[in-house]
Amino acid sequence: MSKNHQDWSKLCSDILQPILESLSSTDFHRAKIVCLDWYSVWKTCVRERLRPWQITYQGDSSILFDPKKDKSYETKRLSLYDKTYCMASSGNWILQVNSCFDFSILNLLTRKRIKLPSMKSEFLRKSEWEDIIRYKTSAILWINERTEDYVVAWIFKQHYLYSYKKGDNSWYNWKLNNDTCYFDMAYKNNNLYLYTLNHYIKILDVPGDSPKEGMIKPYWLYPFHYVEQPLEYIWKRRIAIQISEEVLIILSSKTEL
Repeated sequence: MSKNHQDWSKLCSDILQPILESLSSTDFHRAKIVCLDWYSVWKTCVRERLRPWQITYQGDSSILFDPKKDKSYETKRLSLYDKTYCMASSGNWILQVNSCFDFSILNLLTRKRIKLPSMKSEFLRKSEWEDIIRYKTSAILWINERTEDYVVAWIFKQHYLYSYKKGDNSWYNWKLNNDTCYFDMAYKNNNLYLYTLNHYIKILDVPGDSPKEGMIKPYWLYPFHYVEQPLEYIWKRRIAIQISEEVLIILSSKTEL
């Protein structure tokens, strides 16, 4: 081996950190997949660097705007289809579905695309595509930026729940009780948290070949009730999972004049 050979993955963190911080936004995000050591140092920088980006379509290209640097990056159009719906996002990745019910996970910076099984056989009527947008389908995407392990789940028409994770052969149809509707869902530590129409939190365990209802049920005994004020109505309900793994319910209300 040459005496001048340098293993760049073994750079001292004190040297590597300022190098990573000096990179452009796109190169900064690409650097984390070089190796585990770089990823560990990258995580120490990310809180200062990470800010939401804006995506704008312009003809056959798309514009990614970085608010921290006040700079825009032009890329090829994010999809080959005229009708494409972005269902969820995680880090640099977005979950997409097109009018043929072909699902994919796309990295906005590296352009890598992970294709998921089509759902066309499940939805044969043309009106089903418009229903995804009309019903504001709730969906989640979780992905490990380094290993690219991922979990995808989505609710259709508030009744039907489907999930897919890395290594699966097909979508899993949960076949939940059709009498129960769901406002929203969130994902954390292999559990899906579902906010039901009757204001309970249902928890499902995702791992394994046969996902099942989770054993964690602290919320099932205590429905969430919010008393609306006169002329007030709730037009959106969302849930989020805090670091402590407690469920946070977010309501958006409007007041009729």
